[in-house]
Amino acid sequence: MATPQPRRYTHMRASLRSMAIHAPPGPGAIDHYVDDDPASSIASDTSSDIVELGPDEFPRHFRQEVGRLFHSHGSSPYPLPVDGNEQERMRLLHEMLYKLFGRKNYIGPVPEVLSPGSRMRRVVDLGTGTGLWPLDMAEEFRYVRFDGLDIVPIQTRFPPDNVVFEIHDIASCTRFPDGAMDLVHARFIAMAVASYGQIVQEAARLLRRDGLFIAYEWHEYPAMNNRGDPNILAPASFDFFRAVSVARRMQVIWVATDIEEYLRNSRAFRQIESRDIQVPIGDWHPGQADIGRLFAESLKIYAESVRYLLYNTGRTATQVDTLIDNFLVEISQRRGIVCTLRAVWARRV
Repeated sequence: MATPQPRRYTHMRASLRSMAIHAPPGPGAIDHYVDDDPASSIASDTSSDIVELGPDEFPRHFRQEVGRLFHSHGSSPYPLPVDGNEQERMRLLHEMLYKLFGRKNYIGPVPEVLSPGSRMRRVVDLGTGTGLWPLDMAEEFRYVRFDGLDIVPIQTRFPPDNVVFEIHDIASCTRFPDGAMDLVHARFIAMAVASYGQIVQEAARLLRRDGLFIAYEWHEYPAMNNRGDPNILAPASFDFFRAVSVARRMQVIWVATDIEEYLRNSRAFRQIESRDIQVPIGDWHPGQADIGRLFAESLKIYAESVRYLLYNTGRTATQVDTLIDNFLVEISQRRGIVCTLRAVWARRV
């Protein structure tokens, strides 16, 4: 059997300039799945505006600091590492959400929006990370083209024919023309953008009429499933998330409770809906033991990933160690702690 050839990561030249990435153009056309609907006016993946990323260019997108690997793009506020540990956290969250959503990878009228029709359906995943979401969606919706955008090339080099990964700073305009997409998916991207309003504007530009925007973000603080005060009942967890909140405000914003307002203010969306979902930390919840276990494992990695961020709040290394250690002990022992996921979806006017 012949060895499959990897599809190459791509850049948009404009993105290269805006992110100050000095990667030379690659050699020629790109082996990508191309929209065969002549009426869709989708930019071809063999466009002269697209350049390939050669294997020798991968290191240019990363920097090493405090023993962790981070992105090297100064224009992006994303503060977390992008190394193997973080990729495992993304995997755990992806699996957890799949179970949380009832063995689906979405909430909202996704099957309706992506139902087969006279033209190919298009989806863009903003901040795709490891690319697990478009890869799994491409299995379910084989007739749909998925584009995954992220600032670092940490996705598989062997995606299926209906998935394309592209290096792109999602805080800047994408290369796709107006009305190119049926679905814009944005999962946990608030840390990667300085202005969530720009994301909403770009989603409105990209979506066709009746197209769907879906966003997921975490609420700022933990809660208790019995509606008790987490500051009293889970003080170590509350202190940890409060410290992260302060640290994040120095670089990025919390938007979970503001997404609907952004959508309304844009005047580009209708049928705006949201849902708050409590996710247990740990396996104490009847019927959601697997979900809670996966979430707890992801938070253990998250606690280490925000360590560098917490140093920026003026804490000493010992103080940060104590904050993290107390948090990890508490979530392993205290029952009833939850985090709240806000899911929001809306249709393009």
